[in-house]
Amino acid sequence: MAETAEPIRLSGWALVLGASSGFGAATSLALARAGLDIFGVHLDRKSTLPNAERLAADIKALGREAHFYNINAADDEKRAEVAGEMERILRERDEQGQVRVMLHSLAFGTLKLFIADPMKEAVSKAQMDMTLDVMAHSLIYWAQELVGRGLMGRGGRIYAMTSAGGPTNTRPASIRA
Repeated sequence: MAETAEPIRLSGWALVLGASSGFGAATSLALARAGLDIFGVHLDRKSTLPNAERLAADIKALGREAHFYNINAADDEKRAEVAGEMERILRERDEQGQVRVMLHSLAFGTLKLFIADPMKEAVSKAQMDMTLDVMAHSLIYWAQELVGRGLMGRGGRIYAMTSAGGPTNTRPASIRA
């Protein structure tokens, strides 16, 4: 007979980027159930904002704190503002360095093909730059912000994940010369 494992117990805080839906929402709840308070960053329009508000309420119902920020996570100024607010909250509680987990789960960008027929329908440099800034570069910038401000210390964990995006074509592309 298999023994039942004890639930994982954590303490401190998590920062979840992309917190209001999908992987980010599920992870926010799981981390709160395990004992972490949650800083959530999301970008929602009026129609989907109730999802973020419901998630924050669910986290609070678990006895955890939830501070959610509806911003563009790839905006340098907004990142600095949120990090400053996180720093203030942690300082007030004497919990500097207590961000234990950062999850980068931002999914925003172009779904255009790299190679298309006609080529004018293919992804542009500007579209690739925007996609990489949101889904890749911002991971580094947020990590630098957390560590640089002393919000995450030694032993903190940084994770990144995203969905595959739109439809995929597994057949080799044929290019005509």
